[in-house]
Amino acid sequence: MIKKLLFLPVLFFALVCLLVACADTTPPKDDDGEKIYPLHSIVVLPVQSDPSEQSTDKNKQLAAGADIIDSLMQKYFSQNSFKTKFIFLSAERMEALLGNMDGNIIAQAGFVAQKLQSEGALIMTVSRFQERIGNNRSISFPAAVTFNYKLINGMSGAILCNGVFEETQQALTENLFNFGKASRRGFKWITAEQLAGEGLADKFSECPFLAIYEE
Repeated sequence: MIKKLLFLPVLFFALVCLLVACADTTPPKDDDGEKIYPLHSIVVLPVQSDPSEQSTDKNKQLAAGADIIDSLMQKYFSQNSFKTKFIFLSAERMEALLGNMDGNIIAQAGFVAQKLQSEGALIMTVSRFQERIGNNRSISFPAAVTFNYKLINGMSGAILCNGVFEETQQALTENLFNFGKASRRGFKWITAEQLAGEGLADKFSECPFLAIYEE
């Protein structure tokens, strides 16, 4: 009996050592295979609009949509809990930081992040922002929103997270698989701003650096 009791602590110790040895403590990696470490701060660039040779009216809608998504992102990051600090840039502030720097948006984002000593930069581009025509009960045309985002490493420019949101709201009779979504919306036609807000929350929840922190 005594031998059995003495053996139990040894067995328990061996089991703990095995679990520790098997635990994966390797930091996750980005698309370029570089190790990802926690980001203390992320620069949020002004939302870009991608007109894609659309009409003048569509371009105006996109510009208005970019402003709305800018506000939605500020609300999302300021009203929820995160381990990361988010630094919002106005178009004027970004232009001043860039100076004569030339390059694509990823190069510009990395340049600005380094200037502000930030480990990450968030790029958001909206390519469709169509407001519903009608009200929440009856519409002629539904709201439609398309945007994509990239979160890059401020030093290397490597993509840490990215996502695309594209939705035109459908009537439940068009797609019964959307019952859960329609129910959450109260079986109503929502605005483009509401649709964009849902898209942001959905896509950001898939990125560990942008997801809401829950203790």
